[in-house]
Amino acid sequence: MGSLGESAPPYAAIETSHHHHGHIHSAEASPPTYEAYPTCLPETFPIGRTKTTPVVSTDLLQAHLTILGAFDALHQKVRQVGANDPDAAWAVFLARAVYRFQKWAPCAKFADTEVSPMPPLDVLMVWHSYLLNPRIYFEDGLRVFPNLLAIPSFPLLYISTTISPITFLPDTPAHFHKSSWESQTHLPYEYTLITARSETLDVPCPTCEGEVMVPVPWITDAGTGFAQRNFHAQCEYCKRSFSREAMCVRKFCNDVVRVRESPSNCFLAGTLLNPVTGARSDADAKLLNERLILTSIFKDETAAGVARKLNFRLRNVRTYTAASFHGILPQRIRRSLACYDDPSPFSLELTGAVLRQGSFIQKMVGLGWTAPGRFSGSAGDLNDVHVLVRCIARYHAFLDLMTSGVTFFVPTIDIDLAWHTHQLLNNKYTSDTTALIVASQTTTIK
Repeated sequence: MGSLGESAPPYAAIETSHHHHGHIHSAEASPPTYEAYPTCLPETFPIGRTKTTPVVSTDLLQAHLTILGAFDALHQKVRQVGANDPDAAWAVFLARAVYRFQKWAPCAKFADTEVSPMPPLDVLMVWHSYLLNPRIYFEDGLRVFPNLLAIPSFPLLYISTTISPITFLPDTPAHFHKSSWESQTHLPYEYTLITARSETLDVPCPTCEGEVMVPVPWITDAGTGFAQRNFHAQCEYCKRSFSREAMCVRKFCNDVVRVRESPSNCFLAGTLLNPVTGARSDADAKLLNERLILTSIFKDETAAGVARKLNFRLRNVRTYTAASFHGILPQRIRRSLACYDDPSPFSLELTGAVLRQGSFIQKMVGLGWTAPGRFSGSAGDLNDVHVLVRCIARYHAFLDLMTSGVTFFVPTIDIDLAWHTHQLLNNKYTSDTTALIVASQTTTIK
């Protein structure tokens, strides 16, 4: 494994002092001088027992920072419009952004070119946070959204060119961007900054047989709208009331029935990937799924029937699942069941993911790193690209540490920037980390 010293900035102290009787004569000594940090990346970095070309570039980091600046500008715009309760306004906006992303994901297509239709900024923001959870993104792609995996990477360079250096928001999109989005999703391209109480969305009733869609409000005065914490609604067809938890249980039961009917092709969330390597492992997943649904309550029932037996409670899902494991849920199964804590088709609560990413964005904004031209290298040290070169060098040193097999490291914020940028490359991130880290750890174990 490479040493931490390899990521330190190169410097050379010029020794002009003279030693006499163990003392340094200050009149003869001059302070050490240092070479400037390089503004270009080296050809290779050591990672474990191998060397690799840089996994990210300064251009990609600059593009990423520009996009983070746009996300921050959008955040501030929503909070200003919803000044009476800016936190609530942002939470509702994000809930709608996740819904819009959910409509786009099944038909998503994107390439890093001008001819590719670009989704709206709110949807890009959700997609960005989703990609920063690469294992979940990869498995969801295999299970539910194969077209997302067909998109090689988040198109950082292209998106960054559409963002105005004045407003920090994307310029008015070309007509084909809007028409493509609207024909695919049947939603307007323009996002809504503030939601009216009259606005609704359709959600599946968890208690009806089949998939019965029910219109529900985004927000209500009582705080029971779909975008609010205490969501509660009544199906206009079966007349039963239901909550978000009931929708989560039905999501789990839908998957149980799919696994039962097609055990070689369908898998519960969180079970398809090898927990160590992150690679797809159908044979192992099939055995695990068979055991997960072994309990009699999961047999010979429709999804709605199983959900009713579980009384639409997630606690009961865990209890009956634990029965297949002698009453104690292994960590891998707990992680699988956690994928059903949100009613969306994603194995991650994406509103929370965007909120968590917001704290990182605020740090980047606070450092001034998202400002246009911050790293152009045209105005001296304050905006020199050497800062990003250092970020990338330190990230490679971090990857080198990861090859040691120790699983818990906390990266600094500059390393995080490079790491996030790498994760947004999707397919490349998977292949890079598999080749550089997983393979190295496997070799060490052997």
